[in-house]
Amino acid sequence: MVRHRSYRLFVLSFAVQHALDKPDLSTDLALYTTLCFESAVKIVEITRDFIGPRGLLRYAMDSTLIYITYAASFLLKVSLSLYASQHG
Repeated sequence: MVRHRSYRLFVLSFAVQHALDKPDLSTDLALYTTLCFESAVKIVEITRDFIGPRGLLRYAMDSTLIYITYAASFLLKVSLSLYASQHG
C-alpha cells in the first residue's frame, strides 16, 4: 500500500513541478498539489499507524524508507510554503 501511494506521489510531483515551471499553461496546479498532498499524508499515516508501532521499519527495504522520507519532506515543503505565504 505504501508503494502504490509513493508511486502516485512521485509521478504527480512531476506534474506539480511542470505546473510551477510553466504557469502559462493550463495545468491544474491545485488539483495535482492536492493529490500529492493526500498521497503523502496517507503514506505518513500508514507509517505512523501500522508500520511504526509493529516495529517493521527495522526490517523494511531501503526503498520503503526513501518513500516515507520523500512523503514527509513533501509535506514539510508544502507546509512551510503555506506558512510563509500567510506570514511572510
